[in-house]
Amino acid sequence: MLSRSLLLVPATLALFLADDAFAGRPERARAPLVRPAAAPDVDAKGRLDLRSHKAGQDRFSVRAMQVDTALTYEAFLEDSAGSLTFTSIGFLTPSLDDPEAAALKFDQKTGPLPFDVPAVADLAGLELRVQSGGQVYLRGLVPDFPAQGNRRGGAWTRERAALDPTDPPQDEDAKGRVEVRRKASHSRDRFVVKAQKVPAATVVFSVFLDDGLGVMTEVGQMTPSADDPEEAMFKVDTKSGAPLPFEVFSMDDLAGRALEVRGDDGFTYLTGEVPVLNPR
Repeated sequence: MLSRSLLLVPATLALFLADDAFAGRPERARAPLVRPAAAPDVDAKGRLDLRSHKAGQDRFSVRAMQVDTALTYEAFLEDSAGSLTFTSIGFLTPSLDDPEAAALKFDQKTGPLPFDVPAVADLAGLELRVQSGGQVYLRGLVPDFPAQGNRRGGAWTRERAALDPTDPPQDEDAKGRVEVRRKASHSRDRFVVKAQKVPAATVVFSVFLDDGLGVMTEVGQMTPSADDPEEAMFKVDTKSGAPLPFEVFSMDDLAGRALEVRGDDGFTYLTGEVPVLNPR
């Protein structure tokens, strides 16, 4: 019996050390910075990066990319979630390696975090804006750390819903789908609407969404396929700096809203709704 107990010790110790090693890994989170609807720079994009390892070693960084670094950029952080009042937390410094990038970084090893919070997680849910000359170039929400952990946070979660012809149909063959994707660790959303078997070569199609008050509002034109004259697509990926419809920060805010695909010929071809993106 004694020998069996001794044999179990190395295995138990190995499991303990493995768990302890994983517990010591830093938590990481990232979120895109996107342009406002009336963007002063249509190419700008950016991101927020958070890292939390142990007490006193948290990091918070803001990075703007594809911007004119001859301008001076300043980061403003919301005083409290939803308050829409902002306080400057510093100026972005042009990158030495990228002539179109600028960044601002906080590291508890060398100084306090914004608002002198004890942990970077305390900033989650606050809006951040990058401004120059009084204009907002980029905006985003400080993310939470992925609930499922970093090992699975990098995977995409996806939901799809069919789009159906109107009743009576404008085009009996028309079909389509709406797809929502999220990468939790990067707070990155992707919104895609696809129409098929429609006269995309002769009709310009647009996506209309319920604005939240029951008014169907155009949120963007669909791009005809280069390979199929009967196919068109609308796509937003927040990693590119493009804002989601109505400038919401998450596709969760659009879930369940009515959606229509309309042509510039005055007809509605497809109808449906934005699916709910359920976390895995």
